[in-house]
Amino acid sequence: MRTLSYAFLLGVILAGLDTAALFLYDGNIRFLDPFHEMLALYWRHGVAAMVLTLAVRFLRPQWSGKAWAVGGSTLLFFTLSFLWVHSRLITGVRLWEPVSLLASVGLLIAAWGWFRLWTRLGSAHFGNPFALFFCLAFFSTWILQREVETNLPEVPVAQQGLPDITVVVFDTLRADRLSCYGYERPTSPNIDKIAEESVRFDQAFAVAPWTRPSVASLFTGLHPTSHGAFEPTRSLPTWATTIAEVLHAQGYQTGGFSANANISAVFGFAQGFDYFWCLDDKELVDISTWGEITFRLRRLALAMYETADDARLVNAQVLPWIQSVDKDRPTYTYVQYLDPHFPYNPPVDYLNEDKPSYDALLAATDNVKIRPEPFPFGDRPPPSAEVSEGFAKLYDAEIRFLDHEFQNLLDQLEVQGLLDENDWLILTSDHGEEFFEHEQWGHGQNLYDEVIRIPLIIKGPDARQGLTVHSPVSLVDLLPTLCGIAGAATPDCVGQPLQNLLLDRPDARPRRIYSEKLRKPQQYSMQVEQQKLTEVFESSEGQFFPLFYDLTTDSAQQIPFVAPHQLTADVLSTVSLQVIPGEFVEAMKNLRDLLQASRLMAESKNQGVTDTELSADQLARLTELGYIQ
Repeated sequence: MRTLSYAFLLGVILAGLDTAALFLYDGNIRFLDPFHEMLALYWRHGVAAMVLTLAVRFLRPQWSGKAWAVGGSTLLFFTLSFLWVHSRLITGVRLWEPVSLLASVGLLIAAWGWFRLWTRLGSAHFGNPFALFFCLAFFSTWILQREVETNLPEVPVAQQGLPDITVVVFDTLRADRLSCYGYERPTSPNIDKIAEESVRFDQAFAVAPWTRPSVASLFTGLHPTSHGAFEPTRSLPTWATTIAEVLHAQGYQTGGFSANANISAVFGFAQGFDYFWCLDDKELVDISTWGEITFRLRRLALAMYETADDARLVNAQVLPWIQSVDKDRPTYTYVQYLDPHFPYNPPVDYLNEDKPSYDALLAATDNVKIRPEPFPFGDRPPPSAEVSEGFAKLYDAEIRFLDHEFQNLLDQLEVQGLLDENDWLILTSDHGEEFFEHEQWGHGQNLYDEVIRIPLIIKGPDARQGLTVHSPVSLVDLLPTLCGIAGAATPDCVGQPLQNLLLDRPDARPRRIYSEKLRKPQQYSMQVEQQKLTEVFESSEGQFFPLFYDLTTDSAQQIPFVAPHQLTADVLSTVSLQVIPGEFVEAMKNLRDLLQASRLMAESKNQGVTDTELSADQLARLTELGYIQ
């Protein structure tokens, strides 16, 4: 029993070390109930160390009890540190590549150091208890100090006549699956009605291919490189000013509702909200390395948590809040639904008489089990027509169900007087979804249109009814647009207000649409009008591979143009590429310059990780490109 007790304590110390590394990695993470979350994490690590101790006892019966306990904790130490390094520090690198092998050797040395430390430390009675309890007290105090802060500063009474504003984000909704964007199936009759009364942006783009960084950019008007919330353990920093904070300072009542655990108070998204609700808030155990282990095991087994996340649950939370607000003050309501997100399992299927079986479709393909190099460097067999059509039907049904519940939200907003003729309604998404258009499933892997082209529909008194805007716009443009609607000063950001486009006044010059995928392997894209450049990091070469697209002839972005020197034998053996024609050479160079300048500008606005000082040449180039006036 003493051996297992000692193993349990060592496991708890490892939980504390893992948490300390997490806090050093991102100092903005907060918890709703740090005391109970800490106990849950400690318990799991302690039990794991005990189990591994029994395994060591079986494998090395000649060792002492103390050595068994330290050996079990050493195995846990190596497992946790190995996953930490390979999932957060050197992601996207194969295990047999030199940097990965070097890291693994270093971790083995560190594990041996852990073993030697605790076998030699202290008295003969299982080490020094003072050292153990000192470590435990230190880590516990650090965790307990990280509770979510909910107190907002007092603000003056709002000025008269400010409109109510409602922003609705349809998570994982690609634009071309809505009827009002030309889709042949009737997926969105209620959204279509709103579009007829609104301005519909035909070419709206997210700045990232997954939820956390994309919504953080919507909230702040900054690119992911700037705000830093682009990893699963990275949160929205407190220095970044959000839409909710701006509107709260204007006297707005602010309420936020999210069905996606990525958009929670734990990750800083409650900033500026009087009331914030998340259906599935992440806890310490979820974002620790223990959570990474659990996630990888579930993905290996293709098992998902059976969490009810449909729009009815969100509406049930929104309704009491909008009923309780002061009708004499302006109200800002943010609602994020999750329904079209994988796994596709609509609670009610309004589209398919013969609803496909999601589990059967999943079992019929191996494609969802692996994530290869980004297209065009992948080489995967296409799915069968049955699988493709089945997933498409279920995804469409998710949208149709969401559209039905969205109408219920509209009805309640109108009843409560929050959607009158002087109020504003903004409908959009954080990203789309891919169905093997570029040899991949889901989202998060690339920056092609199926992932970053999103719907954007804006209804308001200064939005021309029935107008379709074809000029490309970005999700970062919403913050300055909403600031203009509320009569507030716009915080430092890269977005451009949409007010002129809402009144059918074209921009003086084309907008630059810049997007980032910062999780390794990285990708960056820059689009200006009908020309797009995507830079894909190719790990085998250790460099970025620029791909140019002429969207007038290749809107699906299937066969990129590349410079002649890129056409090596290895590349030609796996992908379809074209040598860039002479008339596009200069355009490709300009897009690369713009992309590099956008990356540089995004880095310069990051106040939480690095402060980039611009040289005289860099300042001159940014001024030349129009980023600095």
